[in-house]
Amino acid sequence: MKLSISLVFIMASGACAQVVNPCLICRDGATAGDDFSPFAADGLNATCADLIEEIKGIEAASYSCMEGYFEDIRSMCCSDTLPENPCIVCSGGITAGEDFAPLAEGVGDPTTCKELVDSARGYGAESELCASDRDQIEALCCPATPDSPCIMCPDGVTAGDDFAPNGEYDEDPFTCKKYMDLFKTIEEGSAMCESSQYWTGGGCCPGTLPENPCIACPNGITAGDDFAPYAGNGYLKPCSKIIDEFRFLDAGHFYCGAEKDWEEALCCPTTPKNPCDICPNGLTAAEEFFPPNDGQTCKENIDTLMLVETDSKACSDWGQFYKVLCCPETSNAAATTASPATTTTLATATSASVASSSSDATSTPATGSSQLTTTVATAVASIEPTPSGGVTVFELRGFMLIISVSALSLIVFV
Repeated sequence: MKLSISLVFIMASGACAQVVNPCLICRDGATAGDDFSPFAADGLNATCADLIEEIKGIEAASYSCMEGYFEDIRSMCCSDTLPENPCIVCSGGITAGEDFAPLAEGVGDPTTCKELVDSARGYGAESELCASDRDQIEALCCPATPDSPCIMCPDGVTAGDDFAPNGEYDEDPFTCKKYMDLFKTIEEGSAMCESSQYWTGGGCCPGTLPENPCIACPNGITAGDDFAPYAGNGYLKPCSKIIDEFRFLDAGHFYCGAEKDWEEALCCPTTPKNPCDICPNGLTAAEEFFPPNDGQTCKENIDTLMLVETDSKACSDWGQFYKVLCCPETSNAAATTASPATTTTLATATSASVASSSSDATSTPATGSSQLTTTVATAVASIEPTPSGGVTVFELRGFMLIISVSALSLIVFV
């Protein structure tokens, strides 16, 4: 589902357009207390009052506000507040059982259907995430027989029913047959069905391409075909695969936007004319602070954004989120030495550390300013915070997961 959204572009100077309709994640204020700092232990001293005020500087119709990117802040600062029109999943009831954990077998995730359905209410019914996650959650928690089922591979699974398209790069246990069976419970023409060719088409039925494919890195992969930008978090898919799979998306699909910008910044970086500098006055969070549900630190995310243009989708869609979490105006002194808490790394391809594996000594495109530099990264232990608000129903940069919960990695956009 395409949305008509009014985006606030954060310019290199730090100035932004006047907000007409502010994003209100806590309509009744910070019920947890204005002075409560939800991320202080992890490296961000901003209080709930600080964060709520920062978010008011974003249009309610913007991507970051509509897509529920600030759900973790809402759940910690005003957990009793929901969007005016929340996303409703399984409106007829959870037929699989409220305590049923659909991914306990195979993936090992204990999240129940009730938790998934309740968490989806944290973002608006108009959002693209609601459309996609509703399909995904309902397929597992309240499946129905659609009038026109979504057929992932119209010409058949040419790779074989037992082939796991993501198994080569992570521990994804889902085979082509399991994907096919899952998609058959979803209506043809739905948001999830429209993306089916990307998620599994490249691996399960290669050769099936849209008439107008999404083309990433049109001038080639300059970081190296074998460079795996997310190897530091255990996902070994190289740029050659990441970039090639964009072809299975239609050029008009909303994932052929910010996600493409981001992957191009890692696999075929250029020096932008107007870099996306969302923190012109520097970080007020610790460099090591991980924004909620993200595998990259503020420093890493800011460096990556500096590789894209100010008017890019990545800058407009995600820049607002990182600005709020990485360089808010704080009433307290900014954290400068705090280290993030070490927790179990999530086994998802969307955890995005730009550190490479030391065995291959691959180069990592990174920059700390408007100039593009290249460094050689060594193996880094992956440190990622536990999602603060309980079940995570979306991954930060819009990477679509098939019911993205804290350790769930069925269908991943990377």
